[in-house]
This record gives sequence, structure tokens and C-alpha cells, in this order.
Amino acid sequence: IQGAPDPRVTVSAGTPTLMPDQVNTFFVQAKYTSLTAPTPIATGIEMALIRAEVAGPGTGVGILNTLRARPGVNLPPLDAAEQANYSATLASERGRELFLQGTRWWDMNRLNLAQVPAAG
Repeated sequence: IQGAPDPRVTVSAGTPTLMPDQVNTFFVQAKYTSLTAPTPIATGIEMALIRAEVAGPGTGVGILNTLRARPGVNLPPLDAAEQANYSATLASERGRELFLQGTRWWDMNRLNLAQVPAAG
């Protein structure tokens, strides 16, 4: 985020570093450290993201900035480009905050987001 590493999305290069196709990088997630680590069903963070979506850019920017500024995250506030493209920024923030929680596919369908990389 604006040149700073994002602590909400914790991944590292795996061993081996390439997938079997020898093109794509193999990443290992570090959010859930064991098979018994709890996976949240709903959180206050997700509720804040829902409020930011419903409120729109006027109030939503402040909500997103509050989420970014909380202890343990300490990311800079939204810049002008992120504010100008609020819908894409909100989708990105949801993807980062809810990383590996099973919401991305639903968001992609609900918000009609493009797959990156594209299918095929």
C-alpha cells in the first residue's frame, strides 16, 4: 500500500519458489498457522467494511482510514487516487482485510469484479 508492506496479507515465497508450471510463484500464507487455527465467521472489521460500502465515498473514506490506522496495521490513509476510485479501493480493502476468509468469490460475483489474471 503506497510502498508499505501490508500486514493484513501475510505470505512468503515457498519452497520450491516456483509452481510446477515453472512460471508462477509458489506462495505460503501465514495468516493461519495450523489446521486448528480458528476461522472467523463475522468480525467487526467486516461490519465496518459493510458500513463503508453502504455509506459511499463521503463517509466511507473515513471508515477505511480508521481501519488502516488501527494498531498492528498502521498503513497510510487513502491517497487522492484511491479516493477517486472508491469502488475499486473498497473491493481491494475487502480482499485484504478478509484475506483467506472465504468472501472473495462472493465479492467478485456481487461487485462484478474481473478475475486477475483473466480466466483461461
